[in-house]
Amino acid sequence: MAKKEMKTMTYGAIPLKIETKKGLFVNEGIEVKAILDTETGEVTFKISDEDLERIKEQENG
Repeated sequence: MAKKEMKTMTYGAIPLKIETKKGLFVNEGIEVKAILDTETGEVTFKISDEDLERIKEQENG
């Protein structure tokens, strides 16, 4: 099974993001990557290991 990590896009070239923190003027978010299975066409989503660690640290306060 071959898998390929690809960038996601929403409007134009803006990457898909998950909101992680609401700000007063700007919300913070992390980029979501798509993992494409080139044999089946199935697509799953993931975030980077670094972003995952940041989220864990925020939860632990």
